Amino acid sequence: EKGLEVIKVNIMEDDLELKDNIDYITLLEVVEFVPYPEKIIAQMKSLFPGILIISFLNSGYYRFRIRSLLGRTVPSFAKGGELRYRRWSLTDFKYWLLQLGFHPYQHVALGGIPILKNLFPGLFARHCIVFSRSEID
Repeated sequence: EKGLEVIKVNIMEDDLELKDNIDYITLLEVVEFVPYPEKIIAQMKSLFPGILIISFLNSGYYRFRIRSLLGRTVPSFAKGGELRYRRWSLTDFKYWLLQLGFHPYQHVALGGIPILKNLFPGLFARHCIVFSRSEID
């Protein structure tokens, strides 16, 4: 039987445990809202050798750059009022993952300006999804 088994966990738990047969972990619009995302990514690296899929708000988006030039910042709060602890551009995020032992091999540009977001995602994509593999392979 084919299917997709989804397991929901609280990533803020110190003793995070995952099943042995996990192929993918998704952290969609999560990492910028936790105080210590490095700790969570390190846990993921030690728990499974699969693919990590992470989405985030791209602070390199041209509208956010213009806000900075005008003395404002990248939005610090989500619509629900949650505080964003971290902000990354696409380039910075990929570098950050490499430093944590994951190899980013693909990204998807979301939101922003059509066509340009695919040509220059670091500047014209509002959100990004990055696919990465653990380097323990």
